[in-house]
Amino acid sequence: MIPNGTPVSDPAEPGRVGALDDDGIDSIIDSITQIEVDASLRRTLAAAGYAEYRAMAPARLPRSEPYAPVAERGADDQLAAAQREVDRLLAEAREHAERVVRDAYTRAQAVEREAHERHQSVLGRLEAERDHLQAQRDHLQLQRDQLQAQRDQFQVQRDQFQVQRDQLQNQVETLRAFEREYRARLMAYLDEQMRQLREEAGLGARPQLYPAYPPPLTADARPMAGPGSAPPAGESGFAPLTGGPGFASPAGGPGYGEA
Repeated sequence: MIPNGTPVSDPAEPGRVGALDDDGIDSIIDSITQIEVDASLRRTLAAAGYAEYRAMAPARLPRSEPYAPVAERGADDQLAAAQREVDRLLAEAREHAERVVRDAYTRAQAVEREAHERHQSVLGRLEAERDHLQAQRDHLQLQRDQLQAQRDQFQVQRDQFQVQRDQLQNQVETLRAFEREYRARLMAYLDEQMRQLREEAGLGARPQLYPAYPPPLTADARPMAGPGSAPPAGESGFAPLTGGPGFASPAGGPGYGEA
């Protein structure tokens, strides 16, 4: 305990120095300042007391030359002892304050270094994660572009197939119309041929279209016209039906009745 009543922490106590914060350092500095003020005040009071003692000495004691140097030496010794004690306390306080500041600075540097290392570690990890996510994003973007290209290609093929389908549908409709027309003209042609055959044969009833056995041929006889043939134009009196069996198809392919 310092004479002015201000406690000073023991430098030998473990764990006290490193645990001080800014408030503790400020408290120590205030204590040192107070010690210096108290020491100055003691010196002033000691000097004033010594002067008062010398002023009061003739009134209290009879003047005696042999005792004056002894009293003066005693006051000087007390003042010197007090000054040495104050100087010692101030030196210890300064040393303790310097040690506290030095330890606090060392600890602050360690904390700053640790924080910097943790910052670099976290920053490196975040950068690695960012690079990984960027690589995944680029890969997904590439896959998306490839899928988009495939989709565009499929769309082009689909459009081509649609055009081909429409063309084939038109060809089918054309062939169906040609078939209907051909059937109608063929039936008309066959009916005309049958009518002519009945008139030439003088038969009232409709003859058999496909006889099982053909009639015998004579020198004067002509072969009976079949369903696929027509009599000559000069003898029958009419020309064959244009577009009968064997006329070309509209698409340029083989017609009905052609090999």
